[in-house]
Amino acid sequence: MGDFTVIKLVNARLRQLLFDGMTGEAGQYFNELDDIYVGSPRETAELQTKSLSVFLYQITEDPYLKNRPPVRGNGASRLSMPPMALRFHYMITPFLADPDANALDYHWWHYAEPGSYSGTLELQGQNTPELSFVIPVVTEPRTLHVVLAVTDHGEPRLTSYRRVVFTVLPSSLH
Repeated sequence: MGDFTVIKLVNARLRQLLFDGMTGEAGQYFNELDDIYVGSPRETAELQTKSLSVFLYQITEDPYLKNRPPVRGNGASRLSMPPMALRFHYMITPFLADPDANALDYHWWHYAEPGSYSGTLELQGQNTPELSFVIPVVTEPRTLHVVLAVTDHGEPRLTSYRRVVFTVLPSSLH
């Protein structure tokens, strides 16, 4: 895939993973997949609905994987180039509305214990509605859990928690 089709496919899969992670046993947070928008958070905010913005803000080459040698295909004499080694950087922004119009506090964190990824995950925007992080490079499939706690300033102060589970694949499996 030498065109932008791969970006469309990755965006669609990420939307589906987020939707699946925020429905089911954990409770129904979104009513339908269309509540998760792929686009700018500013555009999503204008909708003024309970929604989630998934914004691809940067694509970079992976310096560790870009110089891999060609691999042998099914035929022993046939070589094929390895896939492009790219990192997609997403900003995921929830848009929430408190029914009482109270102020909301946001706190995101990497919940490492239940996941199989034990490295450090650098979260940017931990105390804002907008979180971003770089998907880590792994050598085998790993899961990482990110939790959002939203607390309102009403009386009593109520906190709601949501967890998103990401499965990170090594670039050789993509």
